[in-house]
Amino acid sequence: MGDQLSWADSMRHIADMRREQKEYTKAEPIYTDVLEVYRSRSDTRVLDHANALRGLALLKDAAGTPEEALLMWRAARCLYEQAGVEAGIDECQSHIAFLLGM
Repeated sequence: MGDQLSWADSMRHIADMRREQKEYTKAEPIYTDVLEVYRSRSDTRVLDHANALRGLALLKDAAGTPEEALLMWRAARCLYEQAGVEAGIDECQSHIAFLLGM
């Protein structure tokens, strides 16, 4: 069972690299698969889940789908709050404020 989480963690990093290379159509389905694994597992680390949502939010921002990005940023912020990661909370809040025009 842990192999599935290891796979998801590795694939998340691959998705991040694809996103950074602006290969959005290749990165998005990887994020989708990773998030499916994370959501289905009770032993998923909150920070891993938050980081996957962050990556997808950055992708959605860059791909020009701000409504979807906003949903991802809000979900990631909740998880960063749960994990107590101030830098993640701050980053999410900054993107949310920008997308809401604040």
